[in-house]
Amino acid sequence: MVLRLGFAVLCAFALAACAGGAQLLGFTQPPGNCGPPPPVPEPQLWFAYPGDGAQNVPTTIGELVFAGFGPTSVQLSATEPVPTGPLGPAPSPLPSPLGTPPPLRFGTNTPYLAASIGALAPATSYTVAFSYRAFTGIAPDCYDVRTVPLGSFTTR
Repeated sequence: MVLRLGFAVLCAFALAACAGGAQLLGFTQPPGNCGPPPPVPEPQLWFAYPGDGAQNVPTTIGELVFAGFGPTSVQLSATEPVPTGPLGPAPSPLPSPLGTPPPLRFGTNTPYLAASIGALAPATSYTVAFSYRAFTGIAPDCYDVRTVPLGSFTTR
């Protein structure tokens, strides 16, 4: 009896060790019924113009410029949300001055994108962000909406 109990305990430890080893190697059971995460990178965006922290921005700049990939739109808000157009190709030449080149984490051939905006209110602080659906792996929804702040600027 003691020998059987000892053998059972030994088997339980061996199974637990195998499960832990498999998890360390990346072999895990997908949670719930969400399946594996989709094979797409998380979106990355950098606020290029007028740029985070810009002051005395004209109220008629007409567009915001970004570098990166993934998002199709951005949110602009002051006390209320401000309508923006979808992200599309940036103007050529790019508005000046761009704050700094995009971070190296985006690579050397990072595309520039722009979102059109209407006239802005004078002497107002605006915040810029984007949102995307992120895989959580938690059933039943498996996704949630994440908002990424990109920066802020103030008009003249």
